[in-house]
Amino acid sequence: MPTPAPETPLVDPGALRKLRGLQAEDGTPLATTLIDLFAETTRRAIGQIGDGVAGGPAGLREARRLAHSLKGSAAMLGAQAMADLARAMEAHAAEGETELIPPLLARAAALLDATVARLREEQAKLAAEA
Repeated sequence: MPTPAPETPLVDPGALRKLRGLQAEDGTPLATTLIDLFAETTRRAIGQIGDGVAGGPAGLREARRLAHSLKGSAAMLGAQAMADLARAMEAHAAEGETELIPPLLARAAALLDATVARLREEQAKLAAEA
């Protein structure tokens, strides 16, 4: 599976629009809570996927599971480039192509801060429209 194209947008604002008006238990907009959680868990998942790739068959299964989870959380928030990277990691883990995963992890790590910043920017725009 090829690496995501550089033209893949970081964020699809439409995904966040679907969360507009929903609130967490503490009254915070749900999208804000989910973006914060995404930032925290994605940083951790990137490290754990790397550990799994180096951890033999059991570690590779865990890396695949983590990549699958990352793919879902990124897609739910509209973090398209991150979802595409996670999709590629998951596919390579399934095929045992461990040598192809570290460059994807490096790209995901490099994109994370910009992705989270863009998600927060889009969330702020949506909040201002409300």
